[in-house]
Amino acid sequence: MICFPSVPADIYSAQSDRASGIVADQTVALNGYLSQRDYPSHMRRIRFHDSATGNALTFLTNQFTLPATTICALYKRRWQVELFFKWIKQHLRIKAFYGTSENAVKTQIWIAVSVYLLVAIVKKRLDLPARSTLCCRHSQLLCSRKCPFHRLFSRRTTQIHS
Repeated sequence: MICFPSVPADIYSAQSDRASGIVADQTVALNGYLSQRDYPSHMRRIRFHDSATGNALTFLTNQFTLPATTICALYKRRWQVELFFKWIKQHLRIKAFYGTSENAVKTQIWIAVSVYLLVAIVKKRLDLPARSTLCCRHSQLLCSRKCPFHRLFSRRTTQIHS
């Protein structure tokens, strides 16, 4: 068997329940030079087929005590958290947190979500495209002087339109 660098080599394969989506539950050793040096312990590789999406997923972990289905469920929930943080970065435009306490961070996120929803409501009522911005200074929505947001930024927009 030819093993490519950093591809785990099989040590042991446990019984797997394909009905639950677990394709393989294996104990592996990393065989790349740097991988072996930095992490000489065995790892657990779980191959999972998600019937809902049709995706084949592979999880690599050092957790040997939990059942394979539990590890797959944990990674699925972790992925939802990652998607939530991605959404926050893309839509709420929070550059930095003004406080470090849990309450300060939660408050800032809730305020940003509230503003996001208010802007979405205004866009819906004005029949604006979902991806457009409400202000002509962002140059994504061509704005005329009749735009309801034009007067909010009158100094800047006058300079842009003149």
